[in-house]
Amino acid sequence: ILLCCEVIHKILRLDTVLEQMQEVYKKDRENFRSGCNKVLLGCTVLTRYNNKTYRIDNISWEKHPTDSFESINGTSMTFIEYFEGLYNRTVRDWQQPLLVCMATLGEMSPGVPVSSEPVFLIPELCYMTGLSEEHMANSNLMKAIGDHIRQESAMRSPTWIEFSNMMKDNAEIQEELKSWNLKFSYI
Repeated sequence: ILLCCEVIHKILRLDTVLEQMQEVYKKDRENFRSGCNKVLLGCTVLTRYNNKTYRIDNISWEKHPTDSFESINGTSMTFIEYFEGLYNRTVRDWQQPLLVCMATLGEMSPGVPVSSEPVFLIPELCYMTGLSEEHMANSNLMKAIGDHIRQESAMRSPTWIEFSNMMKDNAEIQEELKSWNLKFSYI
């Protein structure tokens, strides 16, 4: 088996979806909801509590973190209780709307049936990914990102050697490879 590796870049930002919503509110209070829809719908966000990415499909203005839902085991709990209990995350703004994400096939775990039920996320626990319009308008930033992303092969080679060494030296990776009866010839 030949292992082919390619570098893929994803820009992770430090601002949350709630902070983005607050910026939209500061700029145009009159058109807050439509402004949020314009800025956020279709964006990909990262939830650091489980390291998953989701695409925002809608904003549920009538749902809030204090709303209850039925958990897998049939008990009723609020979103606040859920995130505090499972992920040890405290929700500070109890009035924020919830983000609606429909799971795609790429987001499904193997062996888990695809659900048509939406996933509700709390904006203050979701981090933006990608570049904002302000970022894209900054030519110095775009040049620096381009220099990092478009490296010559001589610059990429040390990264691949480091990756190869990490695979060779990591006991967990070696155990997983052994369970599949795989062995690599390392660089």
